Amino acid sequence: MSQLSKKAPLVLQFAMRGEAAKLLARGSFERREWPEIESRYGFELHEGRTRLGHEVLVEIAGLHPLNEVDAIGTLSSGLLTHALIAHHSPRMIINAGTAGGFEARGG
Repeated sequence: MSQLSKKAPLVLQFAMRGEAAKLLARGSFERREWPEIESRYGFELHEGRTRLGHEVLVEIAGLHPLNEVDAIGTLSSGLLTHALIAHHSPRMIINAGTAGGFEARGG
């Protein structure tokens, strides 16, 4: 295993805040400032660690800064993926918000 892959973070990517809320509430994640990306796109970044000490980033497309609606869809997902690869060189990206959540089904 290369040095990069040992130190590179695991990324969990969500489209909406509501999809990530339970995970963020359960873990020990802290909001991390990402002004050059957050101010332009509204993306949120939260950082934490697993019990084994591996860095985990939770990235949320969040609210679009101009119209304040959830930044969902392929365009936001593509921009978020590009930004996280360019800035964090993750070892793995798990897109956890593709299908959304339905309250009636517990999600």
